[in-house]
Amino acid sequence: MQDKNQSSVEVNDKEKEAIEEVLFDYPKSNKRLEVKVKKYEFMSDKDALKGQTTRLSPEAIEFRSSKDFEVGTLLKISLSVPNYWDRKQQLVNYGRIDEPSELSILAKVVKSSKSGKRSRNRMVVAKTVNIADVDEKLLEEFLTKG
Repeated sequence: MQDKNQSSVEVNDKEKEAIEEVLFDYPKSNKRLEVKVKKYEFMSDKDALKGQTTRLSPEAIEFRSSKDFEVGTLLKISLSVPNYWDRKQQLVNYGRIDEPSELSILAKVVKSSKSGKRSRNRMVVAKTVNIADVDEKLLEEFLTKG
């Protein structure tokens, strides 16, 4: 996996366009998944907002949110991929006592806009900063093969 870290908080228009292009051009990127989103900080996940993806790829994510996130904000995003643990077991050589049901991503907000003229919801686009290699492959296979 390539290094996706950036030192700058600001995101230029060309980068925004490139990220949105990746989202719209990625095969089957319009799959709808439940998502939990919260500002990345050292606290529990109980404060996470629930929502749904509108576009998704291993490189970026677009989702609806009831909260406005500033550009540059780091987010911890948990995706509810159907049969997540069953899919992951095909890619790893270890077992677990529990069965995780969510894939975690660290992402940086690159765009936040109103969902509609009268809507209180926001459409948020975030670029993936960190995702486990095996989860990246799992997500890629889920989106391309189903």
